[in-house]
Amino acid sequence: MATRTTAEEHLRVIRSLMEKATIYRAISAPTALVGGCAGILAAAFFHFSWRPGDNARAESHLFLACWLSALTVAAGGNVYFLRTDAQRRGEKFVSAGMRAALRALWPSYLVAATLTILCRNSPEFLPISWMLLYGLGLLGTQHFAPRSITLLGWAFLIAGLLAMVGSLWVETFVGRADGLLFVGNLVMGLTFGGFHLIYAVCVWPRGSRVPEGQAGAADAGNAP
Repeated sequence: MATRTTAEEHLRVIRSLMEKATIYRAISAPTALVGGCAGILAAAFFHFSWRPGDNARAESHLFLACWLSALTVAAGGNVYFLRTDAQRRGEKFVSAGMRAALRALWPSYLVAATLTILCRNSPEFLPISWMLLYGLGLLGTQHFAPRSITLLGWAFLIAGLLAMVGSLWVETFVGRADGLLFVGNLVMGLTFGGFHLIYAVCVWPRGSRVPEGQAGAADAGNAP
């Protein structure tokens, strides 16, 4: 009986998540816009503050300060939009769907956080790790997230792999001490800034209004 109840609960969660795909896309569009703008600003601030030959530790701390600030802004925007939508729909903020998404995301995010702490004094290769792990995290939600999220995950994964190959050229011809962190910041601005802005532009028209039939189906899926 317990196994049957668990299976029914899993099916209910999956059905609810699939029915709310358009709603998730609508929420993620403004979140992506906020995250993209924060990424562009972080990249620009570091770019114009960076000086060749400056103290390496100070540059590392500036890089982390810029991008961890961007992460905080993006995460805060995500929480705000999710909470606002949950209140509008009269649902719990920490829903079954959110728990399923967190279970899919937390392994890659945990690795990213650990690497950030361990490499805080020499973050030259963190941009590559962040891109790869973020892409893998998004791909981990592909069974219940909109297809646009999966495509965004592939974009980050491929960009991370290309950056990994390109870092060998940068290290050889530009110099590790100055070049890698500078180029890594540009790549971060292109991906975490640019990719999210492109994503927001592409999904906002489709996610701005939930079709009446789908909204009703989603509501029915939440009924006891």
